[in-house]
Amino acid sequence: MAIFAIIKGETPATFIMKEEQTMRTLLVLGVIIAFLTAIFTAGYEDKPGVRQ
Repeated sequence: MAIFAIIKGETPATFIMKEEQTMRTLLVLGVIIAFLTAIFTAGYEDKPGVRQ
């Protein structure tokens, strides 16, 4: 991939910054999805109408 970036005229530093930003965005989206999944599935662990 770095070879294609250099051919397009980007410097290696610019290419690394774009990759870093993409990875950070994917990481944040992954954490958001994990939290939302945990929040919405937490209510389905107990059977309705059963007293504890």
